[in-house]
Amino acid sequence: MGSSGARYATQDTVADLDAKVTEVDTGSVTVVASALPSGAATEATLAGALTTTDFDSKVGALTETAPATDTASSGLNGRAQRIAQRLTSLIALLPGSLGQKASAASLAVVVASDQSAVPVSSATLATETTLAGVLTTTDFDTKVGGLTETAPATDTASSGLNGRAQRIAQRLTSLIALFPTSLGQKASAASFAVVIASDQSAVPATVSGVATDATLAGVLTTTDFDTKTGSLTETAPATDTASSGLNGRLQRIAQRLTSLIALFPTSLGQKTMANSFAVAIASDQSAVPISGTVTASGTAGDVATGSADSGNPVKGGLVAHTALPTALSDGQRGSLRGDKFQRLLTTQSLAENNSDTSTTITNSTSETTIVAADASNKQHLHILMLSNSGGTPCEVAIRDSTAGTIRLNVYVPAGETRGFAVNESGSVKQTTANNNWTAQCSAGTTSLKVFAKVIKATS
Repeated sequence: MGSSGARYATQDTVADLDAKVTEVDTGSVTVVASALPSGAATEATLAGALTTTDFDSKVGALTETAPATDTASSGLNGRAQRIAQRLTSLIALLPGSLGQKASAASLAVVVASDQSAVPVSSATLATETTLAGVLTTTDFDTKVGGLTETAPATDTASSGLNGRAQRIAQRLTSLIALFPTSLGQKASAASFAVVIASDQSAVPATVSGVATDATLAGVLTTTDFDTKTGSLTETAPATDTASSGLNGRLQRIAQRLTSLIALFPTSLGQKTMANSFAVAIASDQSAVPISGTVTASGTAGDVATGSADSGNPVKGGLVAHTALPTALSDGQRGSLRGDKFQRLLTTQSLAENNSDTSTTITNSTSETTIVAADASNKQHLHILMLSNSGGTPCEVAIRDSTAGTIRLNVYVPAGETRGFAVNESGSVKQTTANNNWTAQCSAGTTSLKVFAKVIKATS
């Protein structure tokens, strides 16, 4: 309240004023320049301020994608996506959870080359008292054999296990020398091949755990070792199944290997019967090629003419044919040939390859077929008989193909018969296969009967 009694709006009464004033006419308000307060921003000072566009460019837009590589240009949003992707890839390389896993689901690690000993502490570890009966290094060397122990000279000579194992290795080396150097078929000089089963599986072995008082309770003692392994001078058992320590058992194995080696030829290669393995040919053995001279047991050469067969003589034979065989070339070797009744053929003809036909020509001077064509063979004419029962004599022209060259002419008087019969070597040869033989009368006659016999041949 002023001194004049007028009432002014105060901070406490503004709300009252807002409730009462509904319209105020301010008229024209003039704003004139005045000095800015100290420290206020000006257009000059705002020139370097970060704009929204600059912010998106540097930080990255909301939908920015990750860069393709770790070092490619990108805003912070894209860079953060790249880091998230690499973290995801890293997580995929770690086991899915804590705890022991199978090898395929575990990290591969390696102990440092300068790793110090890892201390082990357990209330149940072996003590001096529990180790009192355990086999010592000295006892072990005496019974098993030192690192440089040499092999015994024989299978049964005294030796530690190391020397005994050397002896077995030596005998195995000798045995290996008797085998082929590789698998598969070999020449006779390098033969005796064996093959291991193709389906042999690997034998897994697992060793784990640390020795404790409880686990040492079953450790082999010196006494047990002597009982089970056998003493240094133990002799071989008399049989393969007789009771024995390992030393004696190894002696028995060495003895049997020596006996086995004695059953083998002393070297690879062909040997006399007395120095070779006895073998039997398999019942389903395929034919074995043979070269060189073969001597047939229980046979003999020919016997003297006029004598009875004796001593299983090797006899000659012939090949039966019911058709002409393929022609041979000059100088080729051939076989004796016979018919199906084993009769020796001394000519080129088989009964099955001979054919004959009879034809009657009546009052005709046209060319008439007397032997039909054979598609595969020539037909050589070796018998021809012409019988003229008519009253007109005629001359008959014989051709080896229709309208072909006249091979011969036969004059046949009326009422008479003419012709020829010759052996195969003297037959009238047909020039070309797959052709017929024809006859043509110079004058018509009542009846001219023609009988023709041919031999089929490929040449």
